Amino acid sequence: MEEPAEYQKLDVKTYPARSIRETAEGRFWRRFKQPQVAKQFGPATHIDFCDIYPYNCAVTASTRVVVYNGHTRQVGRTFSRFKDTAYSGCFRSDGRLLVAGGQDGVVQIFDANSRGLLRQFKSHKRPTHVARFSPSKLHVLSGSDDVTVRLWDITEGAQLSRFDGHEDYVRAGAVSPANMETWATGGYDHVCKLWDVRDPKGGAMLNMDHGAPVEDLAFFPSDFWLPAPQWLHL
Repeated sequence: MEEPAEYQKLDVKTYPARSIRETAEGRFWRRFKQPQVAKQFGPATHIDFCDIYPYNCAVTASTRVVVYNGHTRQVGRTFSRFKDTAYSGCFRSDGRLLVAGGQDGVVQIFDANSRGLLRQFKSHKRPTHVARFSPSKLHVLSGSDDVTVRLWDITEGAQLSRFDGHEDYVRAGAVSPANMETWATGGYDHVCKLWDVRDPKGGAMLNMDHGAPVEDLAFFPSDFWLPAPQWLHL
């Protein structure tokens, strides 16, 4: 048997670290901080951001709407005056009011700062998943599992109009950025409808068969495109 050969240990040569030139993309991603986790008491069904500083965030989950301070990321207000599950908590554009629907069908408007209950609209007979402020700040549009869409006057605390035409649960609503009188709604009847709220008896201006349940709607700023789960062109 041959004797094992002798080996001499060599020093591994080290080189200076290679400098990497910073890119604009690298600078962009480094501005972001580590994500924060905010555990809720149940499934989060809706998230809405306020349009004004500090851009607070309203999270609707279980029987409450929790508002997080957009600057500190901490809980600022909790709205829990719901008999059952809350839905669709949304800010008014000036951040002073918050609206939400509920499992009991009641649409409620709160003072976003004091949490005081200002209005309750009780005409819906089934759960109300859609509640949105009009750009005028004076009206609220709601959509319910009772297949109706209703427009409310905040000042008077009364229903202005009722829109019939959906054949199943109404689960989505959005206002046109170009015309605050034009609203789109969608639901489990697979149809997206366009309404002129000045003419409640005239029916929907446009009906678009989406071919599947519509859970959400949003207009592009141009007002020519209306995204749902797939693209719909107006």
